Amino acid sequence: MTRFLLLLVLGSGIFFSCKNEKKGEASIDYTGFVEKMIVLSGLNDSTDQADTLASLMIRVPARLDTFYQWQHYSDCKTCGETKYRLADRRYDQYAENGFFWTVVPDSIYQLNIWHKPYREIPDSISLTQVMEEDSSVYYNRLPDIVSSLADVDFFKREFRKIGDRNYVITGFVANTGYLTQSKTIYFVALTHLRSRPLYFIAECSAKDTAGFINNMYKSLLSIRITEK
Repeated sequence: MTRFLLLLVLGSGIFFSCKNEKKGEASIDYTGFVEKMIVLSGLNDSTDQADTLASLMIRVPARLDTFYQWQHYSDCKTCGETKYRLADRRYDQYAENGFFWTVVPDSIYQLNIWHKPYREIPDSISLTQVMEEDSSVYYNRLPDIVSSLADVDFFKREFRKIGDRNYVITGFVANTGYLTQSKTIYFVALTHLRSRPLYFIAECSAKDTAGFINNMYKSLLSIRITEK
């Protein structure tokens, strides 16, 4: 794992050493990327009708040519997630659902967006704003099933402002993945959206990992969210 992690970090480009945020973002080369606009929607707790939360603009590598979204239902109404996925169609596509599943893709190369479908009641809100002074806590605040991955090596922990929002960015390598049983690279950004934690979760267990970390970091830096 240590040798694998060292090779990943050495090959991840200049973005981890960028000291000036504005200068770094202005110099990003998005050649080979495409711009995607995604409408983020929740559910109305009383009627389950769609409730538009925000519009999202993000630049992603052109190889992420497949998009789908779904409600991931779990063992209780509020335990699930609203999910959006940008993926490489050359790999098996599987929209996980339920409390557990038996399908195990061989490899994945994708960027996911997760948030809770229902608005949280005021006395249960656990995250309203990502603040730098609390970033050490947020580094480990991942969706439950992702944070339960065993044998994780971190290569990135960063707090930064992207657009008009604060983000905590975490990168790590797990011996087994959320969807696969293979060694998986994760790059995760956490922010907030109308009293909901909002996660961007990039994951790769494909053999062609070259450039994955660098490209996903560039994608995260391009995020712009407009609330409705």
